[in-house]
Amino acid sequence: MKKISKNIIILIVAYFIYGISWSIITLLRYESFNAGVFDLGVASNLLYSVFHQPFQLYYNGQPTMAMNKMIYLLMAPFFNLYPDPRLLLIFQSFFIPLAIFPIYGISRQVLNNEKISVIISLTYLFYYPMGGVNWFDFHYMSLVPTLFLTSFYFLLKKSYRLSIIFFILTDITNFLVPLIIIIFSIILFFTARNDKEKRISIFLIIFSTLLFTGIVMYFGVSYLTYWTNYHSISYYVLMIQTSTMEKVLYIFYIFLPVLFIPFLDRKYIYLIIPYLGFAFLNNYFPYIDPMFFQYPSLITPFIFLSLIYGLRELSNIKKIKIRSIKNIAIAILSINIALAIVLMPWGPLNSQVVCSYDLKDNIKITQEDIALENIIKMIPKGSSVLIQDNMPQLCIGYNWTLPDFLKNNTLPEYIITDPYSHFFYNHSVYYPPYNQTMISLFNIFFMRGLYGIYAEYKGIILLKLNYSGSPLIFEPISMNLTHAKNNIQFLPPGNYSISSQDNVYIRILTNDNKIIYEGPAKGYFSLNIYYSDIKIEKSGNGMVRILQESP
Repeated sequence: MKKISKNIIILIVAYFIYGISWSIITLLRYESFNAGVFDLGVASNLLYSVFHQPFQLYYNGQPTMAMNKMIYLLMAPFFNLYPDPRLLLIFQSFFIPLAIFPIYGISRQVLNNEKISVIISLTYLFYYPMGGVNWFDFHYMSLVPTLFLTSFYFLLKKSYRLSIIFFILTDITNFLVPLIIIIFSIILFFTARNDKEKRISIFLIIFSTLLFTGIVMYFGVSYLTYWTNYHSISYYVLMIQTSTMEKVLYIFYIFLPVLFIPFLDRKYIYLIIPYLGFAFLNNYFPYIDPMFFQYPSLITPFIFLSLIYGLRELSNIKKIKIRSIKNIAIAILSINIALAIVLMPWGPLNSQVVCSYDLKDNIKITQEDIALENIIKMIPKGSSVLIQDNMPQLCIGYNWTLPDFLKNNTLPEYIITDPYSHFFYNHSVYYPPYNQTMISLFNIFFMRGLYGIYAEYKGIILLKLNYSGSPLIFEPISMNLTHAKNNIQFLPPGNYSISSQDNVYIRILTNDNKIIYEGPAKGYFSLNIYYSDIKIEKSGNGMVRILQESP
């Protein structure tokens, strides 16, 4: 029996540490209602629909299949065994680090040095742009690095059948990948080691061209122009503020951790062109953000492939010894560890930069989260329900919709709110101001009198259409105020009492300075809708208690 080398053991241990750690992090985000319908819920719903909705290529003339990520058809049978969004989070957390094994194999073949190969492989786990890929829910494109690098490894080893299988799997993960594979195949054609590799390159060119053309024809030419023209995107999405300097800096940010060595590679560095061209054609900020989103998965495998070949170019220089290459690899690993400590979700600056990428604020499970989970269980499977973007829990087995997409004159059977979430007050996908938010839609529906409160826990409300009974669950909001000026995130509809044992005068104002209550801290007031950004001013010493007496 062949003994497993110490280097492989190191990689296996690192792989499991990464997979277990990120599984815990992403599961805690999910349980604390910080994961998103975009895109975990959407991905889960797509997989679930394969076996739970009629097969249709078109519905009312509109495409219904995700031709741009057909790998979901292969994943669906496994997902259907236990359809739960959390399964995707665990799967992704263990699939992303699998790339270290083909990276190790490629490095050994190209550099012929085990220690350098291990160092480069470990660097991938600390490469900070991939932190955003793992953090930001689940995306099919996150499969690209492992699949492509595995394809390339089998090609190097002349395991051509396996290589073709993995290239095809890579091809069907994302709309942009066929263009990348076409460029790779052209390179392969001119650098082929034998006729078989030339035939493989021709096959991949034909297959990728047909696939890309088929996707464009299925969705229509407008689909291609939509994603390459920021003017068409800007009609829907508001995050369009980027400049030429920011695009240039993006290249700096993603290549700095590998000391720009990939640019020494004169062969595979060209594989970054499709994504950079795509990203630079429009002004959609997430495309050129190296930290918080899923898109680095479309460029990272080619950066690491070119890093390996760039190091080989350095080793071919007579004055540079293999020890120097090893020291460079160690320096790259050290830089990536340092950047990972600072720039990944556990970094100390994230709460100041973007709160949604801050670990400690996104994995805390509160009593409100537990109550929301229990209230969700009160909604019968198959019901139509209006949800927020932080509720992917409701994307499997329910007829769900978001405030951004609710059609006029549609009355969902249930409406569920989470006023402790950013998405209660804001749009799900940065839509223009004329789209509704959850707070505005709730207030409209509730004021019409068509819905009754079915359950409420400290402002979290489940409405049921045509319900007129008492709430099955009611836990009131209460607060004790001691400061002269108090800012309250929200107050739900209901009847409130104000009490104090001291001689205190208070004034309660809405965010537009409308007076809700003014007078001594002994009285009552009522609200018939949600109010946000409440200001409570108190004069006089003593504590004031505000209690929601009834919904």
